[in-house]
Amino acid sequence: MKGFQSQDLNFSREFRDNADIYVIERERLLGIMKSFYRHHFKGRRNISVLDLGCGDGIVVHEILSLPVFEPRGRIVLLFCVDICVI
Repeated sequence: MKGFQSQDLNFSREFRDNADIYVIERERLLGIMKSFYRHHFKGRRNISVLDLGCGDGIVVHEILSLPVFEPRGRIVLLFCVDICVI
């Protein structure tokens, strides 16, 4: 598994900064996701979220901005750059 190189970091930053252009209707999709969380998790405690392939972390950032997600919940982010199967 190779490590990050500066060009990888530059690509990641450029994608993050322009993701709303690349992923058409990203804001609308995030709004739908937040509506889902508000509806289904209102009043629940100790919510756990597993974000596989979290990328730039925008989904978790948006979830944490919701009042339904209490600080007592748990979030796990998993992002793998390269996976080698032998």
